[in-house]
Amino acid sequence: MSDSNEFENLAMEYMDQLYSTAKYWTRSEADAADLVQETYLRAFKGFGGFEKGTNLRAWLFRIMKNAHLNMIRKEKTSPQTQDVEEEVAINLSPTNASYLDTLTSKQVEDAISELPQSQKEALLLVELEGFSYKEAADILSIPVGTIMSRLSRARKTLANVLYEYVRKENLITKDTENDKHSGNDKHSEKEVLQKKIEAP
Repeated sequence: MSDSNEFENLAMEYMDQLYSTAKYWTRSEADAADLVQETYLRAFKGFGGFEKGTNLRAWLFRIMKNAHLNMIRKEKTSPQTQDVEEEVAINLSPTNASYLDTLTSKQVEDAISELPQSQKEALLLVELEGFSYKEAADILSIPVGTIMSRLSRARKTLANVLYEYVRKENLITKDTENDKHSGNDKHSEKEVLQKKIEAP
């Protein structure tokens, strides 16, 4: 089997996953398509150096991460470029928090978009794509402990932001607020939300 055929047989099955993630990173279907195309071009050129038997999916994501960094550097030279800290959004449904069910996907994406870039990447790879801490660390070229720290901070920040969304939309009942202020409620709604977000 030629390298070209082998690459196609092994790598192309991950195209949809890469494209989905690329859309979250770039927030543009056109840019996402360009990013995936660049990723596969780089991967094909470097396929001879790929160690067979290792994690091909993680290898492709690492290549896309590097390609995305190059894209960001190029965009930073343009007056129209957006802040790097506001680039990634993840469609993370808050299914573990019943009183958040009325929030729209757009509101959740907006909440996650407020996270720092590094924290958004950790959430994306671990929570959405299902990579292990080690795999995510390898993709981002950082220690496993850093991944765990970023993910922990991201969850806490997200809990605070989503709590404010809930409060502003009047999804927290007056009885709950009264109980909290009177001391009858052992844990605040924010604390409960944070625990639900942090739960595996």
